[in-house]
Amino acid sequence: MQIQTPLSPGEFFDKFTILVNKVYCCEDGNNVMWAMIGIVELATAARSVMEQSDWEQIRQTLLDLRNVNKELWALEHEVRRREPKDLEGIANDSIDIRVKNNIRWNVKRVMNEMLDGTLEVKEP
Repeated sequence: MQIQTPLSPGEFFDKFTILVNKVYCCEDGNNVMWAMIGIVELATAARSVMEQSDWEQIRQTLLDLRNVNKELWALEHEVRRREPKDLEGIANDSIDIRVKNNIRWNVKRVMNEMLDGTLEVKEP
């Protein structure tokens, strides 16, 4: 079952970069397979957006988004690996995650502004 809903460019490319990072960072082959399927499904829409936009203008912002999501993945992985009794370490990691999420929000905001906050996907 598919549910269609409006999506901002920042959220769309956020999802896309998370899936790309999952392919490279995840150790579970089943999760990697589902991430690759997600990338394929989003690739047509991503291509449509890129064809309607100045690719060079959004390229660096897309890379920034991918990098911050990669850093978040590493921080969240560290939290999962910590012992439950290491409250200080978990608290420090949580602060770092909050800071990275604020950066991520700003990168998505920039992406939305560059693409006028609209995402029009043309059918292939």
